[in-house]
Amino acid sequence: MVGRTEGWLFRKDNGVDRALAGDYAENIYLKLELLQGKKKLIDPGVDVREAYGIQRSGRRFFDTQCINMKVSKTDIEFQCRWRTDREKGGRSVNRNMLHTYAEVRNMRTTLLRPSLAL
Repeated sequence: MVGRTEGWLFRKDNGVDRALAGDYAENIYLKLELLQGKKKLIDPGVDVREAYGIQRSGRRFFDTQCINMKVSKTDIEFQCRWRTDREKGGRSVNRNMLHTYAEVRNMRTTLLRPSLAL
């Protein structure tokens, strides 16, 4: 897909629909299990599939790297606010005023700052 400039970066096999982290889980788990069996990087007694949640690990890495690069807390929270909405399963989400009234579709600069800092 050389030259793609718009649409979803990670796509399902059909090349159109947005891929989710879970779409890559099996591949990632297989690689972790392979490493676990061949190297001394992951304790042999650890259940990789339980210990390494794909979304949690990605979020932990993202947050840590942003903090290391001195990205503001507000920028990190805006980048990750979708998770709060999804965890509530459509129920009422309690947000501060910034998160309630800011129009995410118009926040490209704010949403790009964490990625640009990395």
